[in-house]
Amino acid sequence: MWYLGTKIGLFAILYVLSFGSVAENVSYDFEQWQLKYDCEKNAFESFHYITLAGIDNKVRSSEMQDDVALPDDCGTKNKRSYRVDADNGTTYIRGRAMRIKNLDNNVLVQKANLAQVPFVPMAKQMYRTGHWNSTEKIISCWKNLGQVEVWGGVIWPKQSIMEISVTSIQSNRPLVEHIAVPDRIWKMIKFPNGEVNAWIFPNSDKNISADLNQYLVGPHHITDITGIDYKIDNAQVLQQDINTKKMHESCMKDKSMMAHYTYMD
Repeated sequence: MWYLGTKIGLFAILYVLSFGSVAENVSYDFEQWQLKYDCEKNAFESFHYITLAGIDNKVRSSEMQDDVALPDDCGTKNKRSYRVDADNGTTYIRGRAMRIKNLDNNVLVQKANLAQVPFVPMAKQMYRTGHWNSTEKIISCWKNLGQVEVWGGVIWPKQSIMEISVTSIQSNRPLVEHIAVPDRIWKMIKFPNGEVNAWIFPNSDKNISADLNQYLVGPHHITDITGIDYKIDNAQVLQQDINTKKMHESCMKDKSMMAHYTYMD
């Protein structure tokens, strides 16, 4: 059964796919960005957004929105960042699908991105200073030169899915919630000139290559995973998927752009 609702003040349409009494999938449409959320896993499945150059409106995490449109049995109650040292040797933290600054042309859209839905456990090093961070910096650079379109999502392991446990205080009592951890995470970027890069990253901090190009894949491979045709012309793919697009020279001169930044968790 499908339910249709509206998230007041954020210009979002919420679609809920429900089986029985437990909601399993939620789709958000915030005009500039869209996201699919898995209620059972307490994590996003995929996202899409279009950047526009603008002024950083400096929305802060203290303005975190409640997910009033989410079903009661969907999503985590915890609103704080977390850090979990897993037995596999990787430290997982709350990873955001979209960097807030890359949505900085619209305060309401930024606030929507501060809601609880656009998160998934990500390997700490990859997210903060590694490949995910590198692709976000590439987006931040090129969005000032034109429209950048971004898709991303998670890949779950074929066998058992690992979960992390996160404890928060709710109504003066500890609440333990379980969040599924994706095996891999993918991202695809269409640059202002129409060229395209796509990557699949292991969600791990162990045995990771420092070369971003090692994780490049063709957009058709992303289509094979998601079943979605992204209408990418083969001519737009950068040199047969072997080279990541470099930062524009104007960004290379910007020291604040080139410095590693820490995400707002």
